[in-house]
Amino acid sequence: FAFLKYIEIFQLKSEQKNFLFLMLTFYFAAPFALTRPMFESVAAPWLTLAAVFSLAYDVSAKLKDLLWGVFFVSVSFVLRQQLGFCALVFIILPTLKKRWAHLCWAGALGLSFFVLAGIPDYFIRGKFHFSLLNLTIYNFEHGSDYGDRTVLFYPTLIFIIILAPFFIKKYPPGFFKEQLGRHKSLLLIVLLFVFLHSLFPQKWERFIILLIPVL
Repeated sequence: FAFLKYIEIFQLKSEQKNFLFLMLTFYFAAPFALTRPMFESVAAPWLTLAAVFSLAYDVSAKLKDLLWGVFFVSVSFVLRQQLGFCALVFIILPTLKKRWAHLCWAGALGLSFFVLAGIPDYFIRGKFHFSLLNLTIYNFEHGSDYGDRTVLFYPTLIFIIILAPFFIKKYPPGFFKEQLGRHKSLLLIVLLFVFLHSLFPQKWERFIILLIPVL
């Protein structure tokens, strides 16, 4: 659905659609090549949907696309709480466009979903967002128990397993500038993801499963 939505946004031609679905085929094979796919493989489609709707909003500036994006990233947050940081893209985009009413709507909806996500913990464990607090504290205090890798680990891994093949081809002048401008919302999500995950000492390659369809 996310890939079909992407095709709709940019009105891709037949050969472009075929190439896109070829990449989608490789995505489904990817978890078998990476270690211990767990919450990542469940949350990845929801982050992808959020990313595509961030693109849709960047192109159309329609409030509906922005709110759908907030909904999908909220679902991904419930499945894997670290992805809540990627929700900042739906604050950044309306700010860049100076759509202050859209910013308020996105913030209000996101805050509402955040409150709803914390209520079960209150009744089950006696504290609002108990799981999120414990996850954060545990990762900072015990993350190094699982290894301590350089902050360059994720950028290097992303380049090697996902981006490197695309540099085999020779591209026309201005190609990368045009693509980065068109897909800046996707780039923001990748940067937010890499920044947060680089704060913790333990860095596992399976986390990148979440970014494969986005990249």
